[in-house]
Amino acid sequence: MRRYARWTWRRRMTVLKMLHWKDPLTPVDSCINLECLWWKALSTTNPHSPCFEPLTYDMLPRSTRWIVKSWRRWHPRWIHALLELRMAYLNQAIQQEMNAWKSSSSLSSSQQGFRIISLGAGYDVRSIRLLNDPSLEGRMECFEFDLPTTIESKERLLKERLLPRQLQKGTSLELPVMIGIDLNDTEELRRQLQLIFDKDASTDDWHTIFVVEGVLMYLQPDRAVAALQLCAEMATGPASLCFADRLFNYSHCDPIPIQERLLETGWELKQWAPSPTANAKHMGIA
Repeated sequence: MRRYARWTWRRRMTVLKMLHWKDPLTPVDSCINLECLWWKALSTTNPHSPCFEPLTYDMLPRSTRWIVKSWRRWHPRWIHALLELRMAYLNQAIQQEMNAWKSSSSLSSSQQGFRIISLGAGYDVRSIRLLNDPSLEGRMECFEFDLPTTIESKERLLKERLLPRQLQKGTSLELPVMIGIDLNDTEELRRQLQLIFDKDASTDDWHTIFVVEGVLMYLQPDRAVAALQLCAEMATGPASLCFADRLFNYSHCDPIPIQERLLETGWELKQWAPSPTANAKHMGIA
């Protein structure tokens, strides 16, 4: 099995080209986010997975997406299992923070607002799922930041593939606000966050949840720190940071130095649940 896992890893780029052969909507691949789309599809099409949902599958090309369901059981549970773990953790962490604020807030459910800001969202559909979840009470708004080329590719996938397929099933979807930006550009990140927080006259009725999933480790180290600082600095009202990433380029899972560095950026570590075998091995809430 280990040999088979290595074989699939070495040939993943060749396989991706085959999966998108003659696909007019072939997405841009940056920091393996196209690979993550297919790996996540392996988990989200499994009805026994805690990450089960139909949206990711509907973003894949019609001619080859059947392979995900047909061959899922034969694909080694390695990379996509680690992604499944961090997806499940972040989903749970976001829900936990929402529930905690609901119980502590004096506002009614209709007055409470939740703002999700995903840094480096890639082709993930978490924001779409949250925006269209009828079980979630209160107001909800979602923003996704990623490279302009990735945002452009994702918008095409959503408007020309996901939305039409969902409409065929009788479902209409609200989409998040998608912002094309290089997160290494600290000043542009500041400007975009300022635009988000300036538009609300009242801040106490909104809880902001920043989500970082496998993105900080691809930024320049000092810019990754600056991004965390900006999130803490710019947020108005209560805010949380839910992460599954590699913080401060540390290769270990000792929480003490990470807790100290987070405090320097304005965040207090609240929960720590590392995944030592993963590339994005630091998971938690601040």
